Amino acid sequence: MQRVILPLVLIILAVSTVGSANATIRDRGFYLSLGSVGVHFDLEDAARADLAEAGVALGSNGNGGELLAGYRFGKYVSLGVRITGTELDTGHRDVDGGLGMFVFEVKGHLRPGQAIQPYVTGGTGGAAIFLDGGGFDGEDALEASLMNLGTGVDVNFAKHWTVSFDYRTSVMDFDRTVIPVDYRPHVAFDGSGFAHLMGFRATYRF
Repeated sequence: MQRVILPLVLIILAVSTVGSANATIRDRGFYLSLGSVGVHFDLEDAARADLAEAGVALGSNGNGGELLAGYRFGKYVSLGVRITGTELDTGHRDVDGGLGMFVFEVKGHLRPGQAIQPYVTGGTGGAAIFLDGGGFDGEDALEASLMNLGTGVDVNFAKHWTVSFDYRTSVMDFDRTVIPVDYRPHVAFDGSGFAHLMGFRATYRF
């Protein structure tokens, strides 16, 4: 319930103050964002079967956080780096699971100069599934390359502050990796996956 109430409170506060922000919106400079994100993660059946062979029933839904830093070059374009980390259930109480992503991102602003600005994003980078405990070594990650696309809206409610709400989808291609599992034969893992992310964040514009 709190995950629903907090974004609604932010929307109400932001919309109530956007009228005074129009004249002071900064369209150039560095920015730093912190946010909360939810993920729905789909692995292809063969890859999920590989994990099951290693004793992991990886969950499809999780929550986490993200950090975004970048630079806005003018009215229409920003470039940034986004780091996202979410927890995923493994079906095993002794094994912790997670999904991490590191993305170089281009952001296109669709209504520059306005207090409420829709945007589109695209990026490329890397992702990894992390498993730790129960015979897994947390330093051994199942790594992938990724590409993503997204859309969202920025609500600029002060000269330096923005709240944002967005949706992104990421396509991942995992490297072939041997999963080192204690007390059982090692398992070869590869395949592809999709991550659907929805989140909100607060941004400070320098």
